[in-house]
Amino acid sequence: MRGKSIPEAGSSSQVLPTVSVVVLNHNGRQFLGECFRSLGQGLNYPQEKMELIMVDNGSSDGSTEYMKANFPQVKVISNPRNLGFARGNNVGAEQAGGEYVAFLNNDTRVHPDWLIELVRSVSKNEDVICAGSKILSWDGKRIDFIGGAMNFHGMGFQIDYGEEYKGGHEEDKEILFACGASMLIRRDIFLDCGGFDEHFFAYYEDVDLGWQLWVLGYRVLFAAKSIAYHRHHGTTQHAPEARRRLLRERNALYSIIKNYEAETLDQVLPVALLLLLKRLYLESGVDPSPYRLEPQPVAPSLDLTPSSPYTPGYYWREIWRTMREDGLGPLCRKIRAEMQRGSYSLLAPIRRAIAQRLVRDEIIPQSAFSPVIAVSDLIQHYPTLLEERERIQALRQRSDREIFRLFGLPFQASYFNRQYEDAQRRLVQAFGLDQLWERDP
Repeated sequence: MRGKSIPEAGSSSQVLPTVSVVVLNHNGRQFLGECFRSLGQGLNYPQEKMELIMVDNGSSDGSTEYMKANFPQVKVISNPRNLGFARGNNVGAEQAGGEYVAFLNNDTRVHPDWLIELVRSVSKNEDVICAGSKILSWDGKRIDFIGGAMNFHGMGFQIDYGEEYKGGHEEDKEILFACGASMLIRRDIFLDCGGFDEHFFAYYEDVDLGWQLWVLGYRVLFAAKSIAYHRHHGTTQHAPEARRRLLRERNALYSIIKNYEAETLDQVLPVALLLLLKRLYLESGVDPSPYRLEPQPVAPSLDLTPSSPYTPGYYWREIWRTMREDGLGPLCRKIRAEMQRGSYSLLAPIRRAIAQRLVRDEIIPQSAFSPVIAVSDLIQHYPTLLEERERIQALRQRSDREIFRLFGLPFQASYFNRQYEDAQRRLVQAFGLDQLWERDP
């Protein structure tokens, strides 16, 4: 592709594109001041080239009144109810006037060079139409987003999330998707693609969009010098885990159905559905012994030898990660799943008592059934998904093999459990998925 001129800091505003910055809000009044102040005069981008938009998703905390009183220059769009991340941001993009649209979470603040560096990244080549920022924790000490990865059944990951930020990651690079918390994209192409898929409501819509862009022949870059600071889950931390789990399970299925080539999908979808059922079973914590007629072999004890990945350090890291990302409730459920699996023989009596109580009183966490509802939603929306799939596949410019290298973690397990990881390994081999990625050029 023919290269475009790259604007330098302090260059004439005539060579810079117009950008509409869309900040989606739902009851996040406490975050809005710091977010929009960082987008003010201190930002290294001509104010006449910027349009600031706040899309309010039916807030009841006085957010719109606060914005009108304190930031009258910001265009406020009020939705009558919470339309979700996908539809809410699409509304902002539809009413935006800029050549590019930048999506920014309300629980962020940005570095003065945040926007100019995003624009510089997308100016490198005509096929680069989307870029994502480096996102750090609010105090700048930990990594939030330095690049994304995805496993073969559509679940996205933020590489090194929560790790200490020690500098580095200073070069732009190709990534499968830009994080929706801070990203820039050409508005016309975004709208032509249908924007964020509104069936997703929230979670993984940025993963799905980035994947689709690569399928259609475009490129997505990590803009290393564009920096945003993020209060992770600042506005979603109060959403019940069962609801968040449903969205992740369902949206991953939606994405693989839309974006894989037919031959790949035929191999991946059965494994994705079987693993979904395995997660359901493990999350439920139900003891299977009352349901069996035949005797079962004794489960092997947990291997904690130095050659095993399941060392005490592994578990401490997973416990810390789960506490930080999901909270105490999900951590307790994961610990119970480990007890159910029989990792520690000393806990066997407690494990049996918990399992019996679960069966007798039907005390099963709500999130265990999120995969079931995800499949129900999939069945309901399958005709629409097929229509969207046909549109994307008809416009395909790159093969799956060309995109596989961008997955990063194709076989990353999405459930913290050795039994689950063993099941995934067996299924991957049985269906030949490991050979798909081995053939990756």
